[in-house]
Amino acid sequence: MRPMTLASCGTGLSLTLAGCGTSTDCASYIGTSVAEMRQSGGSGCFELSHVVTVARSPSTSAPRIYVQDPSGGDFSAIRAKCSTTSSHSCSASTAVAVLGVVDGAAVTVRGYYHQGSASAFEELYIDDVIDEGTLLAAPGPRDISLDDMSRDVQAKAVWFQVVTTVISADAPLAMYDFSPAEFESTDPCPRWSGFGVIPVPTGGPNRGPAGCSTDSANPPGIRDPDPHEILVGREFFKEFFASTDCGCAAASKQHLLDVTSTVVGPIAGVLVPEIGRGSSRSYQVFHPLTRALFPISGG
Repeated sequence: MRPMTLASCGTGLSLTLAGCGTSTDCASYIGTSVAEMRQSGGSGCFELSHVVTVARSPSTSAPRIYVQDPSGGDFSAIRAKCSTTSSHSCSASTAVAVLGVVDGAAVTVRGYYHQGSASAFEELYIDDVIDEGTLLAAPGPRDISLDDMSRDVQAKAVWFQVVTTVISADAPLAMYDFSPAEFESTDPCPRWSGFGVIPVPTGGPNRGPAGCSTDSANPPGIRDPDPHEILVGREFFKEFFASTDCGCAAASKQHLLDVTSTVVGPIAGVLVPEIGRGSSRSYQVFHPLTRALFPISGG
């Protein structure tokens, strides 16, 4: 499908969105970069050409890739999702194509970009992905602070990028919540898709978490979590096995953590926004890429 040019809907992205982003049904696409799309101020139908794949989810039910402008920089990455359940779903053949993309692949992605005006949630719903048949050097990880990783911060400029920081032995990340409400599922297994950690000086000695009970049930989640909590997700679960899914870890071949588990050393992963079910409240999740890049002890 031929992409829509900027001139065909206005003079610049900020004007085109008013006329072209009113529907999730894409008849044509605006060719642009990730950074320009994300800073354009609204939703719409876009084509991202010659972007590099920096991470891939192993999920077959909702295939997702993270793509970035090769030059990197602020706002330069986005999560592109092949959804079969949303109002903007992709085809089975597109899902197969998404699953076939490898890290470092140069791709062209077309789809509907959603930018929530109230929630600030962002995502690109894929219509089509084309592997360009070449590999590109991905931008290096962005150094950020632990505060920028915390649940209630909106570090939009580095969302969807690989980010990194170093956890000091003097202030390790400690277990904080085995059962964050954001990660609960109604499925029999897995029931919990992540956990919460917190810098020890912030959490303090009197905030030790509750661990798995004797019947392998998860403890109650923390109702009013500390804003310094870092939500750790398992988007890349085939490489990151650490889990607090008390009743399902063994069957799912996950490494079950315990209340003494801590993290010291360099960590790296992808920082993404998520939105609570039935709400307009967004929060951040840090998804480690591998166990080696989130060296958590214990369990």
